[in-house]
Order: sequence, then C-alpha cells, then structure tokens
Amino acid sequence: MIIQNLWTVLFIVATVYSVYYSRKLKETVNDKSSELISNEILHVVVPEIFSPIIAGAVYFYSWRKSMPKKASQANKYSWIIIGIFVFFGIIWNSLTGNSY
Repeated sequence: MIIQNLWTVLFIVATVYSVYYSRKLKETVNDKSSELISNEILHVVVPEIFSPIIAGAVYFYSWRKSMPKKASQANKYSWIIIGIFVFFGIIWNSLTGNSY
C-alpha cells in the first residue's frame, strides 16, 4: 500500500514538473533549433522515468512547433523508457509467474 502511494505521488510530481519545465525551457531557450544538451536531458529523462507516457506527451506537444528537435528527442527518450519497462515487465513475469 505504501509503495503504491509512493508511485502515485512520484507520478503526480513528475507530471507537474514536466509541465513546469516544458514552459520554462520554451521561454528561456535562445537557439530553438538545437538539440537537448546534457542538463536538459536530465530534466527531461528523470520525470519520464516516473511518468513516461504523460511526461513524454507534455514535452512533445508543448515543443513540437517551437522546438521540433528537442520535442522529437524527448519523445524518443520516452519511447525508449517505455520499451525498457515493457522488456523488464516481460522478464519479471516470465521468471516469477507474477504480474507484480
């Protein structure tokens, strides 16, 4: 029960942070045609670990017109994280026979 509540809180925090950071970066970036730099990658990937679908969609749809390279890069990271979760979920389920 505590673990489930913790994941819910982390999901909400990650979603809110992704909205905040997408707006902040959209306003402060000078070179809108560049790719994500290492600091920006960290700010994009960490929320996507806890909320890959929602955070990835927030980044992609808020940046796709103004910063298309950053949007596609954030979307790529989101799909990679989803793929990793699916892969480890299949491995976990096949080894233990449990869904969790």
